[in-house]
Amino acid sequence: MRTGKYLPIFLFFAAFFLYTAGIRYNPIYILDESKNVECAREMFTRNDLVVPTFNDRLRTDKPPLHYYFMMASFKVFGVNEFAARFFSAIMGALTLLITFLFTRKYTGEKTALLTWLILITSLNFSIEFHLGVPDPYLIFFMTLTHWAFFEFYQKRKWPWLITMYASLGLAILAKGPVALGFAGLNGLLFLILKRDFRWKTIKQFRLLMGVVVTGIIAIPWYVKVGLATNGEWTRQFFFKHNLDRFSNEMEGHGGFFLLTAIFVLLAFLPYTVFLFQSFREAFRQRKSNDLILFAMIVSVVIIVFFSISSTQLPNYPMPAYPFVAVLIGYYLSNFKLKMKGPLWINLGVGLLIPIGAFVAMKLDKSLVPVANMAWLFLVIPAGAAWAIYDFYRNRSQQRIFTALSAGWIMAGLLFFLVAFPAVNRQNPVQKALTVMDTSRPVAFYGRFNPAFAFALKKHIPEMKTPEEVSAFFQEHPNGYLISVTKVQKDLKSLPLKEIVHQKDLFENKTTQVYQWEN
Repeated sequence: MRTGKYLPIFLFFAAFFLYTAGIRYNPIYILDESKNVECAREMFTRNDLVVPTFNDRLRTDKPPLHYYFMMASFKVFGVNEFAARFFSAIMGALTLLITFLFTRKYTGEKTALLTWLILITSLNFSIEFHLGVPDPYLIFFMTLTHWAFFEFYQKRKWPWLITMYASLGLAILAKGPVALGFAGLNGLLFLILKRDFRWKTIKQFRLLMGVVVTGIIAIPWYVKVGLATNGEWTRQFFFKHNLDRFSNEMEGHGGFFLLTAIFVLLAFLPYTVFLFQSFREAFRQRKSNDLILFAMIVSVVIIVFFSISSTQLPNYPMPAYPFVAVLIGYYLSNFKLKMKGPLWINLGVGLLIPIGAFVAMKLDKSLVPVANMAWLFLVIPAGAAWAIYDFYRNRSQQRIFTALSAGWIMAGLLFFLVAFPAVNRQNPVQKALTVMDTSRPVAFYGRFNPAFAFALKKHIPEMKTPEEVSAFFQEHPNGYLISVTKVQKDLKSLPLKEIVHQKDLFENKTTQVYQWEN
């Protein structure tokens, strides 16, 4: 099954088109994205490559790689939403491309195309590559690290060794030591299960050279930021945002052991129905197929690691997704499938999605005006119905899977281009911007939605007491104060006029904006 030498180019741009859909027009709002993008903007404004800050305060959450890419994009496209998200989309398209290329090399084009189709169908994966956050960079460079390891093991060609260590260094710059842990553990387990964990093999990986290459890329910034912040960034990042995040629930993102597995099941819709069989056959093939063994190891290690972590988020297991997709793609293209049941299950699930979304939006007062957007997801069961029609017409499995995926891909496009912009317009920051003169001074009391910082593109000083609030308005009588309802009782004694009162989307707080009432 050969479809031409230009196929990889087409696949790259198809993924890039999907991952850039709507990124220019959707305001920066989601909590993590707001903080990451504003941090990059502040570093860009200061021309500072070392110290990350959010609202002029040290930000210790993440290393700088995604900031650097966003800063470069700001230089080319200006400081805006498109620039902040541009390289995330590039990372997504590249992740799918290299996964296709390596899978094609070792399993053939049919499996590789199915693997690519499974990944681009994943709405969860697509959402991640729409955001200005570090995960797209970690996903790509971890994927490249793992593929380079596998290629070097198979061919023993030194450029792949350099690629592996260089991409590992960049992955460490993207999100920290977790990249080193996964790469090392996955490589070790692969050699052990191959019964090739011998000094002769280990020596070929030139570990000393690896330390040098990876270290030259990753270490200098960690040293510089430690010196520039008197060790504060280093302490906070390694202890709070790595060790504590693993051992303790942080920011309300806890959950039970199976939560990460549920994230994975949801992420691979509509191919979740084949997930168990794919892992079962991978286990059976582990001794005869190196690629399947390696993909299974990477998938299981990453998913299990985050399953036992105290802090759990949907994006955490995503570095495993390219390799999970390989397992599913291999199963779908090499084994006899029972299609009837899975297709009808997908139709049922597809019908539940728009209904569930509509009910959920009706229950949230801030989303009631846009609840009808949920019906756009009817394209998902439409795709499943099309696949069922093809099945009963005895059409090829390739055509059935294309129909199944088409509904989800179309749902993704409608989500990014129509539904999400409509929902996003209900967020308190966008509501506030319609009534605020952004040239006036702004301060906050208690807490403020981080999206205000990037939207206003200026420092928002904190007022710590009602007296400071009063002093702020005495100096800036035409200014604004941002706050939340949880602390509004502190301000009752002040002559303030509330001009915005809007629940924060996807969060349990309500934003308020005040002016001084003369």
